[in-house]
Amino acid sequence: MKSKAVICDMDGTAVQYSIGDFSSSWDALASILSDEERTKWFSLIKEHYGKGDYRFWFQAQVDLLKGKKLADAERVLFPIPYSLGFREFFSNSNGLKRAILSAGINIVAKKIAEEFGFDYWLAQHLEVCEGIFTGRGESTVDYQNKSNYLLRVSEFLGIPLSRTCYIGDTEGDIGCMELVGTPVAFNPHHGLEKYAKQKRIPVISDFRQLNEILRENEH
Repeated sequence: MKSKAVICDMDGTAVQYSIGDFSSSWDALASILSDEERTKWFSLIKEHYGKGDYRFWFQAQVDLLKGKKLADAERVLFPIPYSLGFREFFSNSNGLKRAILSAGINIVAKKIAEEFGFDYWLAQHLEVCEGIFTGRGESTVDYQNKSNYLLRVSEFLGIPLSRTCYIGDTEGDIGCMELVGTPVAFNPHHGLEKYAKQKRIPVISDFRQLNEILRENEH
């Protein structure tokens, strides 16, 4: 069935930052911390990744940002290091509805949506007051349960999940892939590679490869 919407994970899928194990906006943001804070930041990931306490992990990282300047964060987050073919595909996506669903940082998700005219984005909210991170935030997307938020995005776009393509790169995306008509894995790792092989989910390394996958599913 022809896809009418593309919903894309952000960290490690849409973008590829060059620090950390997940190529993520969170990993990049650690660059504005002190050495001691940065060590704590990455130890939190190792301690809590794959466990069911994501909101605690989220708040512990947000606490470390208190007092840091937004301008410093923007210097390490921008320009956005887009994945191969992302810019080309989303600059010419032929009328598809488009959205970001991510446990990454709202600052980056908003920028992507603005640059490419995405219809919707949902990501973690970091509070900033007068250019300074307050140490508060809202975990608007639980990494461990992303599929719970997929229906909200689908409803906003007005496209049923059966006619939606979802693209992700880690095991945190599996729940979303199980719900859509066209799941796609982008350079899968952290548990997704095995799942994609078992379920015969298409695997891509360049977003321009999506064009062929979407054409094959038109009928």
